[in-house]
Amino acid sequence: MNPNSLLVWFPKVEALRLPRPRTKIVKVGWRFLTNLYDGKRLSANTVSEIKEAAEEIGYPLFMRTDLVSAKHSWRDSCYVPSQDDLLPHIGALVDFEGCCFMMGEPSSAIVLREYVPLSAAFTAFQGMPVARERRYFAEGGKVLCHHPYWPQGAIEEAHHSDALPDDWKQRLAAINEEDEAEIAELSGYAEGITSVLAGAWSVDFAYASAGKWLLIDMALAAQSWHPEECPVRVEGA
Repeated sequence: MNPNSLLVWFPKVEALRLPRPRTKIVKVGWRFLTNLYDGKRLSANTVSEIKEAAEEIGYPLFMRTDLVSAKHSWRDSCYVPSQDDLLPHIGALVDFEGCCFMMGEPSSAIVLREYVPLSAAFTAFQGMPVARERRYFAEGGKVLCHHPYWPQGAIEEAHHSDALPDDWKQRLAAINEEDEAEIAELSGYAEGITSVLAGAWSVDFAYASAGKWLLIDMALAAQSWHPEECPVRVEGA
């Protein structure tokens, strides 16, 4: 199985009881998901299981596969406001993954997560909230480096369905400032996570509007975006 899969790392870090969104995983099988490329439908039993899990989480919810979330197409993919949007958004997620180069086997599960409002400064791309998000690189219980998740170039060079606010650069700079308390807290989380996982990892966090940091995603460090100027950049990232 692809080591970046949430099916691989999530069970290992779940026991750490770190703050994270409530999560339901529906294992579908990659062959059934990729059948959607050909216009085929998921089985009635699978659809029923996904709908049941979604009802347990509650709408609106955040949806992804075990490998991708397609946050740039927010309104059409990962953000699911109602049951009517559930199945079309699954198709959008699978289409997105089909357009990406993925290392290892493709996705095999639909992951339904509690939608946690973030302390967003503005929205970008297709309505995605741009908030305080961080990426920590760590290995063997030791933090290697950390960075704001959204650099200015990622916003500046992208297409946006809605107009950005005139002062978006100033707003982005403000939410990208890292303070000592934040660094201490997130370093502790990243160290704990990588003490139970082999190898170097990127660990992503987001700051909820309720005032706490949440673990939202992970991947192998060598297959994760890393600022080129970082002196400890992992080869391949």
